[in-house]
Amino acid sequence: MRQKSGQNTEKSVLNIWKHWSTTTIVSGQVPDVIIDAHHIIEYLKYTGTRKLLTQNGGEQDCANGSLSASSLKNTMSMLGRVQRRQVDDNMSLEQARPAFTPRISDFCKALMVQAQCLRLECEDFDVMENTILDSHLFPEHFEQVKKFVFMTLTQSLK
Repeated sequence: MRQKSGQNTEKSVLNIWKHWSTTTIVSGQVPDVIIDAHHIIEYLKYTGTRKLLTQNGGEQDCANGSLSASSLKNTMSMLGRVQRRQVDDNMSLEQARPAFTPRISDFCKALMVQAQCLRLECEDFDVMENTILDSHLFPEHFEQVKKFVFMTLTQSLK
């Protein structure tokens, strides 16, 4: 079972996808809610270019307003879970309307690379933000870690 934060993220992504799919079905952009290669490409185009949302569902007001590569990867995972449920309900979909093809994989990778490039171009981008490096580690911390690792290794070798 996934953590609550992961479940909340999936619920949010699913809600955005449901709203998008309803709108695009009406406009004729996709024929139905069945996730196939065309559906994934159209949704990734939308996801990769839409504004980020706040926790309340409003659009964020920031210069770097597109999803990160990891968020796009999470979106692909969510689409994969939904697609597997659809195939479980109707086994013929796997052959009739395949979802994950080499073309999809290449498109997703290219989109993630583009998202990362856009993020790096942002003026206020900080490579240490939200990482272990953001916690202001000092050399003595690394010494403690190194000592622990080597102590554990020597104990396991005995």
